[in-house]
Amino acid sequence: MKLEKMRENPELRESAEAKIELMEKKNAEKEAMSSSEAEAKLLEILEMIDHDLSDGREFLVGNQYSMADIVATCLLARIHFGK
Repeated sequence: MKLEKMRENPELRESAEAKIELMEKKNAEKEAMSSSEAEAKLLEILEMIDHDLSDGREFLVGNQYSMADIVATCLLARIHFGK
């Protein structure tokens, strides 16, 4: 909706149209991804997390709970409750 209003402004039209095009492209890519591709991508992410924590660290980044840990926690919770 904001982008549509930006599109009405001649000075912002080009930028708004580029953002709209990018959003539409990303949405199309998401819709085109099969469930097996999504599962493979998810497994890749989980393997990266597992690798990062394999050295005995408690947190993904630094020595305290960070935004990276919050995102990983949310991802794992969605997986857990989704099954």
